[in-house]
Amino acid sequence: MILGVVSDTHGSLLWWRKAYEYLKDADAIIHCGDVFYHGVKNPIPEGYDTLGLAQALNEIRVPLLIAKGNCDSSVDQVVLDFPMSSGMASIHTPGGVVLAQHGDVADRSVQEKWVRRAHLAAFVSGHTHIPKIEKVGDAVLMNPGSVSIPLGGSFRSVGKLILDCNRRCATVFNLEASCTAVEEEF
Repeated sequence: MILGVVSDTHGSLLWWRKAYEYLKDADAIIHCGDVFYHGVKNPIPEGYDTLGLAQALNEIRVPLLIAKGNCDSSVDQVVLDFPMSSGMASIHTPGGVVLAQHGDVADRSVQEKWVRRAHLAAFVSGHTHIPKIEKVGDAVLMNPGSVSIPLGGSFRSVGKLILDCNRRCATVFNLEASCTAVEEEF
C-alpha cells in the first residue's frame, strides 16, 4: 500500500498541486494538519487560495485522512468532503498501522512511546515544517515537512510511505529540486 503524507499546506493551492504530482499514485493520503489558514506567525504562502485548495482536495479520488492542526478551524469542515478528525487519524495497511497527529501536542518522546505501546508501523506528524525520517525499532517517525512554508533552512516537501508485507519504506521529496531528499527502509 502506498500512502501519501502531507502537512502544513497552509492554503497554498500552487504548492499542493506540485505536491500532488508525487502523491497521485497513492492508495490513500494522510494530511497531518494546518490545511488552510497560514497562522499569525507565518507569511501568506505563495499561491494562497483556500477555496481552490478545498476544491482540489475534494476532487481526490482516494481516501484522504486529515488530522486537525493548530491552525485548522472547525468551520474548515464546511468546505471539505472528507472528515477533518479532531487531532488524530489512523489507517490500517498490510504493513501495519499508521497514526497521524499534527505534532503540536505530542513531542518526540510521546510519539516514540505511542509507536512502541501501540505497535505502530509509523507515526506521522507535521507542525515543525522540517522534514525528518527517524527509525524507532521496527517503525518510523516521519515528518513530511511543509508543502508551502519551509522553516529551519529546509525546503518545500511531501512524503510517501510504502507499507506492505514485503517492503516498508519512507521517503521525503524535495518539491523545489524535484528530487528525493531522504529515503529510509524500516
